[in-house]
Amino acid sequence: MPITDDVVDRRTAAKILHVSQATLCRWMQERIGPPVIKLTDGKRGRVLYRRRELDSYMESRTLHPKTK
Repeated sequence: MPITDDVVDRRTAAKILHVSQATLCRWMQERIGPPVIKLTDGKRGRVLYRRRELDSYMESRTLHPKTK
């Protein structure tokens, strides 16, 4: 899949998920959030998120009411 496949930066991803950028950083470090694309090695560097991965992440955490 090409990297240009509708990617957003951390600020935009945080807005989409309604969390802080700090939360996304922590999730990335703990490997518990949506998948990321890290363009450089080390602690600093550009991090991007595929929009479809953010949508999938939210869908996987959607709770549906029980049916009778």
